[in-house]
Amino acid sequence: MKDLIKKDICKLDIPNVMEAIKERMVEYRFNIDDYDLPSGTMEGRRNNLHKVIMGLNRKLTVSVQKDKRKIQIDLKWSSIFSNCVISWFEFFIIAMAVFRFMGLGGFLISIAVGFLGASLNLALFFVLRFKMISIMKRDLEDIEMAMVEGKFKGRMGGFF
Repeated sequence: MKDLIKKDICKLDIPNVMEAIKERMVEYRFNIDDYDLPSGTMEGRRNNLHKVIMGLNRKLTVSVQKDKRKIQIDLKWSSIFSNCVISWFEFFIIAMAVFRFMGLGGFLISIAVGFLGASLNLALFFVLRFKMISIMKRDLEDIEMAMVEGKFKGRMGGFF
């Protein structure tokens, strides 16, 4: 799944945008695997052991590009289908253990419960995706306003 965030007529530069995105990804418990500032790309994954077991691990690839007067952020989400399959299988097995004495009816109920679990996993993904995109857009606005007002001190907020 791919998302695109565009900001027209902006004074932002790639290092500041990358740093803001990296902070948000760390805030949402993504592990940063590859952080390539010169090319403007970053890869992160959200997969500790309990997320893998539940089928909630996510991988995000971020690419930032700047033209003359606009900046563009490409977000590529992966491992969506495999996570839904893992969720379906886990919910199916648990429901099958509960309804095993019902025969074919229990099997059909287990299939339906599996689809309910996969739908829940997909709904949680869309909530995470919406939150990440809206916060990234808000961060772009905040950084640009700080640069216009002259309060922005560069990368890392001027602490170094």
